[in-house]
Amino acid sequence: ADKETLLDMDALSELMVERAVTDLQLVPSLFPIFKTALSRARPRRVFCGGEKLGAALIQEIIEATGGTVINLYGPTETTIQVIHHAFGPETRALAFDAEVPIGKPIWNTQAYILDTALEPVPQGVVGELYIAGAGLARGYLGRAGLSAERFIASPFGAPGSRMYRTGDLAYRAANGEIAFLGRADDQVKIRGYRIETGEIEAALLHGFESQLGQVAVIARGVGGEQRLVAYVVARVGQEMPEQSVLRAKLLETLPEFMVPQAFVTMESLPLTPNGKLDRRRLPEPSAASSTTEHRAPRTETEKVLCALFAEVTNNTQVGLDDNFFAIGGDSISAIRLVSRARAQGFKLNTRDIFLHQTPESLASVTSQLDASQIVTTWVEDGLVPALPIYQQLLRGSGSIKRFHQAVWLDAPERMGHQDVVKALNALRAHHGALRLRTQGNGPQTQFMIDPVVTLEALALPTLDVSTLPAAQAEQTVREAFMQMSSRLNPSASGGMVAALWVERDKRQGPLLLLVIHHFAIDGVSWRILIEDLISLTQPTPQALPAPTQSLRAWGETLHAQASTGARRTEQSLWLSQLEGAQALPLDRTITPEQNTQAHAAHIAGGLEAGRTQQLLRAPAVYHARIDDVLLAALGLALRDWSHTQYQRDLHSPLIALEGHGRETDSDLTRTLGWFTSMFPLRLRLGEIDLQEKQRAGHAVLSVKESLRALPDKGLGYGVLRYLDTASAIHVDAPRSALIDPQVVFNYHGRFEHGVQADRSAWRMAPNSLAVGQDDVTRGRQHLLEINSMLDASGAFQFQIEYCHLAHDEQSIAMLARAFEKNLAELAEHCLNDPLAVTYSP
Repeated sequence: ADKETLLDMDALSELMVERAVTDLQLVPSLFPIFKTALSRARPRRVFCGGEKLGAALIQEIIEATGGTVINLYGPTETTIQVIHHAFGPETRALAFDAEVPIGKPIWNTQAYILDTALEPVPQGVVGELYIAGAGLARGYLGRAGLSAERFIASPFGAPGSRMYRTGDLAYRAANGEIAFLGRADDQVKIRGYRIETGEIEAALLHGFESQLGQVAVIARGVGGEQRLVAYVVARVGQEMPEQSVLRAKLLETLPEFMVPQAFVTMESLPLTPNGKLDRRRLPEPSAASSTTEHRAPRTETEKVLCALFAEVTNNTQVGLDDNFFAIGGDSISAIRLVSRARAQGFKLNTRDIFLHQTPESLASVTSQLDASQIVTTWVEDGLVPALPIYQQLLRGSGSIKRFHQAVWLDAPERMGHQDVVKALNALRAHHGALRLRTQGNGPQTQFMIDPVVTLEALALPTLDVSTLPAAQAEQTVREAFMQMSSRLNPSASGGMVAALWVERDKRQGPLLLLVIHHFAIDGVSWRILIEDLISLTQPTPQALPAPTQSLRAWGETLHAQASTGARRTEQSLWLSQLEGAQALPLDRTITPEQNTQAHAAHIAGGLEAGRTQQLLRAPAVYHARIDDVLLAALGLALRDWSHTQYQRDLHSPLIALEGHGRETDSDLTRTLGWFTSMFPLRLRLGEIDLQEKQRAGHAVLSVKESLRALPDKGLGYGVLRYLDTASAIHVDAPRSALIDPQVVFNYHGRFEHGVQADRSAWRMAPNSLAVGQDDVTRGRQHLLEINSMLDASGAFQFQIEYCHLAHDEQSIAMLARAFEKNLAELAEHCLNDPLAVTYSP
């Protein structure tokens, strides 16, 4: 056909019918253009390659032609198509959450799925695809460096054989078929989460199958942050759904961080000359939406809110009707919005933003802070009522002098020692928690915030390892860090913070180690502290926003709830958690005094990154959260372990869980301190048959429903347990039939090293989760402490801390393996056993 015919679909259709075309090859994104021609010509075989082929498109092509769809895979470097899979008219509808197979290699071709160490990954685990065989090219003409990078020696073939590194992610199914996931460099990272954009595209096409014809999702850098942007094309004759509808539908199956912050409507997606999606030609969201009319703010409050909406979501213009979450807002930026609004004298909290999502609506509930309100919320010194988490720690045994959290921060190249000294002292002056001091011992301990003028300047000693060999320098820094906690003394003025400045070689740059007593810091506080450190060490230091509700004010709020009995309506709920809970089986009985840090031991476990990705997709099946899935797996693991190791049915274990304690009724968005709320959850697994195929799903639903029944994310338990002396569950009340949780479980989310090429900014160092020397006499509050997270590679890791006087290493190792087994089985059940799924709201 000539060029004019190729550009005229009617003429092309006539030509295809006239010539009785039986075979056609095209890239998937061209199907909407060729659909009419395909329906008329009805070729027997349609070959698709060059792009990822989706299940819905396969069904469309089969329905249009009645023929066979052949999915082709093969880079130019391997003489194109080397793997293929055929889908005939008899192919039943493909499962939405299953990846479409690309098939098996052709003759004289080998396909390997390997990890970063060039080791084969297990079946079902994601790795990078490598191709070897007779069709492999010799390399790139005149580009020896790139050839050496992509064409590498094969450890699986004869001496001298090579294989090609495709850069594509894939896994091998049980039947040997290979499933293609996308480019490794198509993975993006949003707020610390690794995201496969193809998964979002599939969710959009699945949720709006009759309305959307084409979809592309990319990450764009906006204001120094990565944001997801979806480009959508409506089917012919169909109206484009509203952004709010698109977003709401995605939230039914995807976590919030995977929902695009912007949706751009297009007539068609730009293509390269080869017919592939040209991502570089996708327009900026603001440019594509420039015709949208924004209703201008009228009052001063509306003007401030519109400006703040734009600032925290990195938009150039925001109108009165713009929805905060539709234009890129999320729960983290909501906290930033509250903080910035308070700095400008306006009173609101994060709950207001969730209830009133436009500037106009939010302005109706926003008021200005008067002088008296600012004074009562920003108390710089004086007595602080002990928070419930303080009381819990103080009622333990042994010393708590070294009980701390720490971070390692790579400093900018330009940063000098005196700049950091000045910034650290400014931080301590700004945040009252860093000036905390204790008086007394035990439950009667009092907490004071010292006035700034009474404190000596914060010391920042220097350790110079710049001339030492790398290994010796690293060991020297680690040894110095382990001793830093000895400088902490919560009962002394200025004893909450210890810092160390490390001079390293020019390649690494300086390092700042910060150790802070746990009384003054928690996970959310570190984010506030580091952001403020960045502001204070800019070439032109920035003024810090005003603190929000003070430690003192929040403590008074909780003590007022205790004295008035405001939380006693929750007593029956918490008693139901405690009553009937079973004690943990032991290898040896010990006294509470024996359960100390001196006798703590550790066993680690986890899942590889590929299996972890399956696990992270599992919650969407039950409209659940990852915490629900992890707790369900832990509950089943404890029951399996107890049954196998001790011949006991542990069907009602009591687990202690932690919340951040900064609930929406408080305004602690810029307040440093230890606000953690700890509460018990009894896992009710007695009705679940351990041999039942669907046990994993039933466990997830049970945990999910139990957690959702708890008010205020467990905040009230601490008030009743430690502050309300008239409460039936107060720590000093008679409770002969009740037990305390013996297992505590924490999921810390994803940990990212934050290592980047740009050395002009502060960033988390690889040892950022390190913990220094603790007090060996400090009493442990639980028999088992399980901490888990996603490491920098995206793999789920956990560590079980136990008392070796109570449990043998072999026994805890069995528990760790049981936890791994149940995590893997649960992910497998949710993703690959759709008939067993029971949906819940």
